[in-house]
Amino acid sequence: MSLTSSPPRPAERTHRAPAEPVLTLRDAVRRRRGGLVASAGFAIIATAAALMPHVVVYGIAVELFTSNTPDTGRILLLAGLALLALVLRAVFNGASTHVAHVTAYAVLADLRRSLARKLDRIPLARVHSRTQGELKKTLHDDVEKLEEGLAHGVPDIASAASVPLVSAVILFVIDWRLALAIVGTLPVVFLTLGVGMASAKQNEVAEKAALTRLNTSVVAYLRGMRVIRGFLREDTGFSDVRDAVEQSRRAADLPITNGRWSVSFGMAALSLPVVVLVPLSTVLYLNDAVDLPTIVLFLLLGMGFNQPFFRLIGTAAALYWSVTLAGRSIAEVLDEPELTVPDEPVTPDSYEISVDGVTFGYGETPVLTDVSLRVAEGSFTAIVGPTGAGKSTLAKLVARFADVSQGAVRIGGVDVRNMDPAELMRRVALVQQDDYLFDDTVLANIRLGRPDATEEEVIDAARRARVHDFAEELPEGFRTRLGAGGGRLSGGQRQRISVARAILKNAPVVILDEATAYLDPDNEEAVNAAVTELARGRTVIVVAHRLSSVTHADSIVVMDHGRVSGVGTHDHLRATNPLYAEMWAAYQSTHGWTLIGGDSGGEGDGDGEDGAAPYGTATVSASATVSTTVGTGGGTAAANGVAAPPQVSSRTAPAAGGVTPNLDTLGFLRQWFTLLGDGREVLLRRGLPRMVLEGSLRGAPVWVVFLTLSGLMTGVITETAAWIGAGVLLALLVLRAVALAAVNKVVWGTAHRSVADIQLSVVDRMRRVPLGFFGRYDTGRLSTLMTSDVPMLDFQNTPSMLIGAMVQPVIAATALFSVDWRLALAVFAGLPVFLLMAAWSDRVYKRVMADVSEVRSSTASALLEHVRGTAVLRAYPDAPQARHYLSWVERLRKASVAMSVRATPASAIGAAALELGFVALVLVGSWLYTAGLVSPVTLLLFLVISLVFYAPIQEINDLSGYRRMQQQITRRIAEVWDAPVLSEPAQPRTAADGSVEFRNVSFDYEPGRRTLDGVDFTAEAGKVTALVGPSGAGKSTVANLVARFWDVAEGAVLVGGADVRELGSAGVTAAVTTVYQDVYLFPDTVRNNVALGRPEATDEELRAALAAAQCDFVDELPDGLDTMLGDGGADLSGGQRQRLSIARALLKDTPVIVLDEAVASVDPATEARIQRAMSRLARGRTVIVIAHRLNTVKDADRIVVIDGGRVDGAGTHDELLAGSPAYRRLWQAHERAGSGV
Repeated sequence: MSLTSSPPRPAERTHRAPAEPVLTLRDAVRRRRGGLVASAGFAIIATAAALMPHVVVYGIAVELFTSNTPDTGRILLLAGLALLALVLRAVFNGASTHVAHVTAYAVLADLRRSLARKLDRIPLARVHSRTQGELKKTLHDDVEKLEEGLAHGVPDIASAASVPLVSAVILFVIDWRLALAIVGTLPVVFLTLGVGMASAKQNEVAEKAALTRLNTSVVAYLRGMRVIRGFLREDTGFSDVRDAVEQSRRAADLPITNGRWSVSFGMAALSLPVVVLVPLSTVLYLNDAVDLPTIVLFLLLGMGFNQPFFRLIGTAAALYWSVTLAGRSIAEVLDEPELTVPDEPVTPDSYEISVDGVTFGYGETPVLTDVSLRVAEGSFTAIVGPTGAGKSTLAKLVARFADVSQGAVRIGGVDVRNMDPAELMRRVALVQQDDYLFDDTVLANIRLGRPDATEEEVIDAARRARVHDFAEELPEGFRTRLGAGGGRLSGGQRQRISVARAILKNAPVVILDEATAYLDPDNEEAVNAAVTELARGRTVIVVAHRLSSVTHADSIVVMDHGRVSGVGTHDHLRATNPLYAEMWAAYQSTHGWTLIGGDSGGEGDGDGEDGAAPYGTATVSASATVSTTVGTGGGTAAANGVAAPPQVSSRTAPAAGGVTPNLDTLGFLRQWFTLLGDGREVLLRRGLPRMVLEGSLRGAPVWVVFLTLSGLMTGVITETAAWIGAGVLLALLVLRAVALAAVNKVVWGTAHRSVADIQLSVVDRMRRVPLGFFGRYDTGRLSTLMTSDVPMLDFQNTPSMLIGAMVQPVIAATALFSVDWRLALAVFAGLPVFLLMAAWSDRVYKRVMADVSEVRSSTASALLEHVRGTAVLRAYPDAPQARHYLSWVERLRKASVAMSVRATPASAIGAAALELGFVALVLVGSWLYTAGLVSPVTLLLFLVISLVFYAPIQEINDLSGYRRMQQQITRRIAEVWDAPVLSEPAQPRTAADGSVEFRNVSFDYEPGRRTLDGVDFTAEAGKVTALVGPSGAGKSTVANLVARFWDVAEGAVLVGGADVRELGSAGVTAAVTTVYQDVYLFPDTVRNNVALGRPEATDEELRAALAAAQCDFVDELPDGLDTMLGDGGADLSGGQRQRLSIARALLKDTPVIVLDEAVASVDPATEARIQRAMSRLARGRTVIVIAHRLNTVKDADRIVVIDGGRVDGAGTHDELLAGSPAYRRLWQAHERAGSGV
């Protein structure tokens, strides 16, 4: 690639390819309705086949009790029909399941694509108005919930609606009196279950709010982990996540709290037809008004007649819960107004930029007011002004990241709204201060600037941006993956990659928004040279705080409070614009400003502009029982020592829940009981007796039917006995309802508590692992574990399913074998086949579910990357990373379909195989009956019982599916829980003072890549030590090790003479405060963000810290201190975010302060005032300053030069100029930058 004075213009496009439509949920379902209709049809056929055994029993009853000579051939024919029904049921049930799931997966993929396209089309501010957790919940979790409703809801509703309808028709044809008696019980069922549905509806607001907060809190917790580690004390812990987990638990408890009685009585009411039929059919039979086969048919169908309605209501409730609630959140995103795309887009033929009367605001907050300016084609225009003046907003409006409220932005005379958005961004290269780097290679991250570039062109752009300096030292060079957000690189290294993208893009319009804020002087000089070369013949807009870098601009635009204050050259503005003159004077004074070390400060730096009382006079609690008193002059804690935190034992056990190491190696039941945690005792002591009672009562209708039919066939039953039997059954049903309500109260409450405990234990563990853990397990994967996977652990249904699968069959088997062991063996004939199929199904599911689970987590990670990188993807519309999430969506669809293809046959055949015992019973029974070895009464009773005998055992199959899912979830929990943690001392040491010492420290973030090698230096207590060096030299790594975010590989880091490993996390947090260049603010109020390290601070102390950090803009926010901030502080400028982070550090007030490029994003005047305030705070404290602007630290007590992970020199400014080649090179580059060269 060559950069010439006349850049090539992009090819003209006369036609715009039609944009893919954004589908609504209704549209997505309608597109796939054929599959849903087919699955419903298959489900109806399968349901009809499931009724055939009842017809077979009726036919055999007719043969046995109405024919003088039963026809054995006809009975064999009925056995054949039963076998055919089993085959049809397996085939069509499998077909229905498969088609429904494939259709659901397609709908989900369509929706995910539409939501992603929507994010790409709405104003960027609207994307940032939602937290990443909220977007992840909507685009991933809510879409995932639709799968349950679509894949299971549609066929289940079709099946549940068809069974009673067909049954009712058959029953009314045979005997309208008995049919009316059965149908007459429906109002009671609908009433009780309807009340439960109504109570569930009342919980939807709480449920949605809880899930949104949980997602938001978890994502914020993960993204802000470094801030949490550095600021939150042991007594405050992870309060927001903990509160969100508790809110989610309470919301999950609401349906049981409000609806368990109605649901319990509704389930018991399902057996009311038997209560009515027993006395009525007996009376009719004894009066010769109905025959025995008819009673058999009615009692058989009556036992299950209401069950489909329960499934229907339950499925409808699930559909409402999943589809409606999830659909609302999805619709809110899909209904967002888009940036309009013209039907006939216009392409400019020149590249001058005009801003005409532009007014713009974020919501109700005005940002720009009546802004007008002209940028000539091929000129270099700088935009300067105080932090928050609207500079970055104006730059983004040129790129059309949002549409103006009034006025117009034009390029080459064409309103940007009349250009195709993609074509616009092909003509504009935008480099932002915090451009996102994707989890891809260095090459791929640069190549997104021009995807068709050759590798030589990419490396040439990298060389011009000085990327090659560090890229070639990475483990795999330019092919090294950088991790999400480029977390393995320094801020300066990330910025160089962003600049390389723009160089490679070679666009005619270039916008640089603080694009070199994090670069050291040497690299900044080289990158600026590349940018200068890039600017030739191009229209360039530069947003800058370092005024020396734009003094040579053709035109400088001064912004103030959203208006243009002045336009002109540097010299012209200095003479005519008071604001610019003030900024330049402040820049010059800041240019010569130094942190005052030791006690040499005097009183002259407190000129009153800070406006802050000395907040350092407050007592700072370092933990629940630790306080550190810091005075404005003393600066040491607890009489020159840092008070020891309370004793903390070595953390080898979970803080909550039952998670233990090596969880994934345990068997299913041991896993389940271990995960249940503290709930084990409650479940065993209170839940188990209730579940056994309820499980025993569940079979009461079957035994009443058995006794009734036995009495009728033997002629011993009377009307009185039938009424007594009905009364006893009714009483047992009431008792079962009470027992079920008691079970639900204990089991569901315990289940939700156990889920919350596991979530909290995982959260607690993540706080204690080295930060490198988050490079291997990204935010998407970990947030999915917390918000989606762990809540899927089933502690509520599993015990009742286990007991039901054991208690009822054992009771029934005992009775059957006591009557006739031969027929009993026939009943169990299908069991071996069922168990073999279950084992096969288990192996299949284990493989395919692992694949789907992995792809699902990766899709969630890709989604979060897409959200975090939205601004970059807007700037580079042709970037393959824009399709990365969509490719994972397709992978997830294919993996899910593959799971259905491979697993459905085994599941469907297994479910049908168990009922082969019924066919065997008909065959064996007919043979025994023909041989005179069994009575017709016994045979019929066995046939009746066999129809209800298999249902509880079938739950083992369902449980097997859950077991596989649990194994996948526990594997992901184990990945977190088994991760090595930073050790905690049993007896923490006390730091004697605030000194910081590195003793022969070596460290590497990953094997084979040494970041620090034998580093030795001391930052003396009460003095200022500056760390300088090229970008990526290891300076920020030093800050990370002082805060003990990692443990060193060799050597030791000491604070106050004590190894940080011996201080413990509470002790380090009490002693050290770090202000980072890449600020993270939580989606919370300004108050809570600033008071993070000292939640007990008064409003007066908060305002003093805010004033010292020059956060005057807080008073202009809608709710002041109580204004809610967006995720990461996205609704604030970079400078405003950085000032809040400084206020947060000032309020925490510790004896050791680490400033990692703490004022890189603020304007000169604000920087000067902040530095004066921090000078006062620094007196008497140990201050470690990481800086690229060497003049700000040249008079520090000690300067340590880090180069290539080693100490190149240490001493004063003059000593290093003489003895350190690296320092001398940096200083010379700095002086050239300061002179405007």
